Amino acid sequence: MDLYTLILDFKGGTFISQCLSACKEDALYKGILNWDITGLEDVITDNSRNILLEDIENENSIPLKGMKNVWSCSVFVNEELMLINLVATKDVT
Repeated sequence: MDLYTLILDFKGGTFISQCLSACKEDALYKGILNWDITGLEDVITDNSRNILLEDIENENSIPLKGMKNVWSCSVFVNEELMLINLVATKDVT
């Protein structure tokens, strides 16, 4: 299992989530599923996260030009654009 970091830009905020996953496609889903939204209810709700999880299954992440192990995708959540960057992250612990 590899460590992945998700950096989510949404409604003027930047949010970070991490997860362990066997591949980048699953990491995107797991990172959103495990995203701790406690205290973020004014930005994203459980219902919004469920919509995001459905949409993310159909998204293809695109490698960022000139970068290694960094991908990007975007989805709409309640008519608001969410940009997601996924980074394969080395676990140094």
